[in-house]
This record gives sequence, structure tokens and C-alpha cells, in this order.
Amino acid sequence: MNLDIRIIKKGKCPSTSGKSQLTYSIGVDPHNALYFAVTGNTGGGYWSTEWVSVTDIQEALAKRPEDLASVALFPLFRGHF
Repeated sequence: MNLDIRIIKKGKCPSTSGKSQLTYSIGVDPHNALYFAVTGNTGGGYWSTEWVSVTDIQEALAKRPEDLASVALFPLFRGHF
């Protein structure tokens, strides 16, 4: 899927474990839907640079509220793991 995303913010934050730092981008599509992409990871954990809609992320995390880790988001990616 080829998305036309305009980046509106770039930033850095600690991972949930606190062992690495993530670099991320937030963007919007032509319909102003929000998207998120992890663009870098100083650690060795699972991550993907794919754009994922914030709505899809919220739905995936609602299904597994006890698991705030990349494994809860695996179904949103195209098989890069």
C-alpha cells in the first residue's frame, strides 16, 4: 500500500523498557487521518518503519491493554518481522 503521508512532527522518546531510544514521525494523509511510524531504534527490539494509522494502533492496543509492546501491534504490519 502506497500512502501519501505528510510529516507533521518528528521526535524521540524512550522505549517502554527504557533500554533504548525510538525516533518517530507523525503524519497525516490527504483526509487528515493521523499516521505514526517508528523511524529508528537504538536497541535491538522488534520495530518497523511502516506508516500505521493511529486508529488501527488504538484498536490493536485496546484488544491487548496488558501488552504495551510491539507484539500487540504485529497484526498491523506487512510481515517484516
